[in-house]
Amino acid sequence: MEINPDINLLINIKKSELENILLLLGIIPFLKNNSTLSYKINKKEINIYLKKTFNNKKIKNRIIKFDFNDFKIFNGKINELLNYKWELVPGKFILDNIRYVLNNYYNESNFEIFQKSSYMNYKFFIQDKKKEMTYEDIESLLSKCFH
Repeated sequence: MEINPDINLLINIKKSELENILLLLGIIPFLKNNSTLSYKINKKEINIYLKKTFNNKKIKNRIIKFDFNDFKIFNGKINELLNYKWELVPGKFILDNIRYVLNNYYNESNFEIFQKSSYMNYKFFIQDKKKEMTYEDIESLLSKCFH
């Protein structure tokens, strides 16, 4: 399948910071040399992060445009992107897909960074919810994390 290079995809996600980050991590490696990804920023935290990370980019009307060259920036910023207490725990399907993309398209160390961050965040989640969770719930969560 050939992708039309003139497509300008506008992503407008009103989800969590983590969902936005994972979406960008999953899409950026697949941009072609002449492709552009327009991303509408809906969260103040993401706006601040993107301004710091992509200081050479202009954000107009809360929209930032990414291209193929931005993959290099993302590739070097995984630790900064994921090293915080996540606001949610992604499902196994999402985790498996992000692991695949990181393992096959990003620097080798980025997969390890993602794994460490997900372990840490699953630990936080279990600690916060352990009174509400059964042994089976915890086991199910751990099976997602330790794939």
